Amino acid sequence: EYMGTLVVSYRPRPDRMDGPAVEESPFRAAERKYKIKGTARERRKRADEERRVLDDVIDPDNLDAGARTQMDGSRPWEQREAARPAPDDGSPPVLCSIPGAEGLFVLRHCLSVREQQYWVRRALMDYTVGNPTNISNLLGNTPESIWTEMREAELENLRWASLGLHYQWSSRVYVPELRSPFPEDLARLCERVAHELGHTLRPEAAIVNFYPPRATMGGHLDNAEDDMTKPIVSISLGCSAVFLLGGETKETPPVPVLLRSGDVMLMAGHARKCYHGVPRILEGTCPAHLTAAESEMPTVVRSYIERARVNINVRQVSRDSIGAAS
Repeated sequence: EYMGTLVVSYRPRPDRMDGPAVEESPFRAAERKYKIKGTARERRKRADEERRVLDDVIDPDNLDAGARTQMDGSRPWEQREAARPAPDDGSPPVLCSIPGAEGLFVLRHCLSVREQQYWVRRALMDYTVGNPTNISNLLGNTPESIWTEMREAELENLRWASLGLHYQWSSRVYVPELRSPFPEDLARLCERVAHELGHTLRPEAAIVNFYPPRATMGGHLDNAEDDMTKPIVSISLGCSAVFLLGGETKETPPVPVLLRSGDVMLMAGHARKCYHGVPRILEGTCPAHLTAAESEMPTVVRSYIERARVNINVRQVSRDSIGAAS
């Protein structure tokens, strides 16, 4: 979910651009359909229309029983310090197979309340320090903590942080010499989730995507890795989002899926080769347990996540060698 363009800007429709009309691909049409339009006041006036736009988005909670598998509620992937019981640890995990999206799985309720709070703190307070971000790329340095050294308004410019092997955006390659230590706790989580779903994964690279209100991720392929047989594990935190999974070209109409905070998505097999993107963040959908004072998160972080979405996506870059740990 990370090698496209994370934008908050307006793109004109093809039929409004100068010159000959350009035929719109089915993927681009879906992006435009779900993208937020107008001001908050205008959207409130057409609330019914806004709800109808989302009617065909697949909600994993509403899938038929045959597409949902109840998992063991023990959550073997949890971090020890986050695993202590919370007042409300939510529902047990459910593995959802998405119709029409071969190789795409959503593990609903994968992260308990405590786990979500833990990973929000890690993503926002820790992963933005000592790792490349779009802000450090522009400034030429990485502040000790952007959450204390920058004004809250400037946080709206934060878009990504790179962990492990650093993806080079201009050349679309990984350079082995450009890397930072991959977080051990994040590696354990993704290895264990992949294992529970029948896959092996050696986490080597991750991008933390930050979606402020109205931000989108354009449709793209994740194909810079040497081993495309390994899955991508993608963690959702904060506000809900519409995720699109298309085909190997943008001529395939995409399947829209609702992702909520605490969900972990796995893309493997055919889905690993397909265009995907995030055309919409759903306002007002951040769960209360991430914004409550008792969440033990700093006020600036709670204020940010209440309006935003954070996505941590993890992958293996290189092929397994004989005798390598998997």
